[in-house]
Amino acid sequence: MSLRAPVPPLLRRLSSDEYPPLPWRPADREALARFGDAADERARRVGLAPPSYVEDRRGTAAALRAIDAAAGGGFYTLPAEAEVDAATADACFNGGGGSVVIDVQTHLVNPARFDGPGAAALTGFLEMTDPERWSGGVDPARISAA
Repeated sequence: MSLRAPVPPLLRRLSSDEYPPLPWRPADREALARFGDAADERARRVGLAPPSYVEDRRGTAAALRAIDAAAGGGFYTLPAEAEVDAATADACFNGGGGSVVIDVQTHLVNPARFDGPGAAALTGFLEMTDPERWSGGVDPARISAA
């Protein structure tokens, strides 16, 4: 397995206060290997350093195609050209109409870990979006998983 290229965002093991990251499954490892084997060559081909390619839409296309192949195919129908052609990758990810994708998530927190910049950012967001509810300040116990 070649992992010279950085791990793409879609395959990174991430976690939050809510849960620890899941371990990579065999299919994840296969996808990582497929991506790593292709990413260095694709990055050179399009004139990007591997870290820049990984964060580019073409790298996202390559990661999705690797995940799809590792899972047996048929989930993501992206053309191979999207891995190297910016216009093709753009067309795949904006639906051809310039639409915006908004990722809405609900997170619970561990009150014992509610500190630092992340807590400050969440507090500011909650107070800005729902000032009546949080007029007395954000109580992390009210957004706890418990």
